[in-house]
Formats: sequence, C-alpha cells, structure tokens
Amino acid sequence: MTIVTDALKLKFDGTFPVATPTNVSQWNTYFSLPTNGTPFTSVIISGNNVYLKGASSISLKTGLFAPSSMTCKSGNHQGITGLDQNTISEQLPSE
Repeated sequence: MTIVTDALKLKFDGTFPVATPTNVSQWNTYFSLPTNGTPFTSVIISGNNVYLKGASSISLKTGLFAPSSMTCKSGNHQGITGLDQNTISEQLPSE
C-alpha cells in the first residue's frame, strides 16, 4: 500500500486521461496548469491511484473527468479551490 500525504489523490477505473501517467508535465497540461493554478511538481502512480503533489489554487473545469470510459474518484482535494459536483464522479474514503 502506498500512502502519500499532501497530494491530490485520484483513482481511475479504466484508462488514465494522459498518455504517460508518470509524466507530471502531461498532468499539468491536462489540468491546464499554470493557467488554472500552480503546476504539480511530482506524480506518483500506485496501481490505479495517482498522487499529484505540489500544486495549489487549482480551479477545475466542469466535466474534466467526464469521458464515459473513465471514472475518477477523489480521495484528497489538496490544492483544489474550484470543485463542482460534475467534475469528480465520487469521493474516496480517507486513508
């Protein structure tokens, strides 16, 4: 089990929304950073879990994780300031 603190934790059922999940630059592009907040500085992948560290003041656009082939669950909203009910499909229990 990987436990990471101070990170945005996302779990994907299905495919990741970026081609190379271990590439932090691809995650920054996906979240439109730095336009929508301070960029992530690192990423850790553990199975279907993604831990994105270092970002702050991120405003997420509606439907960011909307593709029907992907379910995104959020465990920690670290760094997120703008979050609506249509952005994340369900919240994970705390670790």
